[in-house]
Amino acid sequence: MRVLLTFLLGSMLLACGGTATVVMVRHAEVTGSPDDPHLSEAGKARAAALAEALTNTRLATIITSDSLRTKETADPLAEALNLTTETVAVDDTFGPDMVRRISNGYRDRT
Repeated sequence: MRVLLTFLLGSMLLACGGTATVVMVRHAEVTGSPDDPHLSEAGKARAAALAEALTNTRLATIITSDSLRTKETADPLAEALNLTTETVAVDDTFGPDMVRRISNGYRDRT
């Protein structure tokens, strides 16, 4: 089973009893906006390349934080795989709650 997570930060420890593969992707390049920036043209190209690279995978879900940059990074892949992106608040993207969410929701799924 594969789960694509796109977050502002780049690592999370997954400790679950079943088998899971978690693919983590940091958001692509952004514009200079300080608050909640959109992807730059280079970022959009990188998001498209990510979608192309993972198009033939069997992802179970795509989970992003609620920031624009992470959603815009994941959107091309979600569209290519015909998946709906699951959005979580930035504060909920790391830690025991996310580990439980993945462990309970996606363990041993292919």
